[in-house]
Amino acid sequence: MFWAWIVWFVAGTRDVPPLDDVTPLSGHRRALGWFAFVLLAAILIPVPHALSAAFGIHCPYL
Repeated sequence: MFWAWIVWFVAGTRDVPPLDDVTPLSGHRRALGWFAFVLLAAILIPVPHALSAAFGIHCPYL
């Protein structure tokens, strides 16, 4: 509920349209978006314990 309250007061209930929703993304912004997506995927993909040593990842739980 705390985050809902924050969103309610930050975003508000104004019916303000976006400033510019017609202009397509530039190549730099598109590349930055793809980079962010690949970085997120690389962070969230689990690595099996058998491969963790090959990648140089130390797992304290083994």
